[in-house]
Amino acid sequence: MLVRTSFALIAVPVLAAGLSACSLLGQTWEVEMEVDGPGSAKVAGGFSGQEDSEAESRTLPWREAANVGFGFNDLSVSEAEEGTTCRITVDGEVISEETVDEGGNAECFVNLQEGKAPKDSWGG
Repeated sequence: MLVRTSFALIAVPVLAAGLSACSLLGQTWEVEMEVDGPGSAKVAGGFSGQEDSEAESRTLPWREAANVGFGFNDLSVSEAEEGTTCRITVDGEVISEETVDEGGNAECFVNLQEGKAPKDSWGG
């Protein structure tokens, strides 16, 4: 019994490290969501693999980043002052950027896909 337990304690971490080093667990990207502008705005959104957040009033500028796998990343802004911009960057490259409309609203999104470069992903 002791031999099996010891093997499991060693094999599982080694196997997990080997899988991630070989990229068998999938491609990942560093995604940053930003809202720049004066004052504050309601901000909502979510990274791929996570639930979207409820709109909350945030002091601007606002930023949040995560390392994510494939999927949809979205950011929405409301009740923002003129000139406010939402932006999603992937691995340091701007993929989606929108300035608020007359009503103070904007939406940015990026759909990261396995095997595709971020600039070739669907964004808006």
